[in-house]
Amino acid sequence: MLGANFGDEGFTPRATRVSFDLPVRYRLGGKTAPVMLKDLTTHGARIEGLVGLRYDEVITLLLPSLKPKAAVVVWVKGVAAGLEFQQPLHPDVFNTLVRKHTASQRKAEAAQAAATHRPGLAHLAS
Repeated sequence: MLGANFGDEGFTPRATRVSFDLPVRYRLGGKTAPVMLKDLTTHGARIEGLVGLRYDEVITLLLPSLKPKAAVVVWVKGVAAGLEFQQPLHPDVFNTLVRKHTASQRKAEAAQAAATHRPGLAHLAS
């Protein structure tokens, strides 16, 4: 199972899992399409936004600034799918992705929050 081991003491995460809302692309067959990266570990990912993936299918995930990553579909639920990379991400590569893209996400969220909470413009909201 993606990112977890089950033992006598229950669920044990295999690797650090980081939440994202990052648009990425995947390739299956001859088609490439956008999906949202929702979680990432060194061993795999959770993506959302596609229909028709099947358990055990091999797809290619196109992550920013990386060579394409082959991954096996390990679960599917609606438009979400769990992927296990055929070759795990190197921890330094994982940390760079997390640092770069979670910082971008925080900046975008802060800018959006600032735009919706500007002092002196409250009278325009009524």
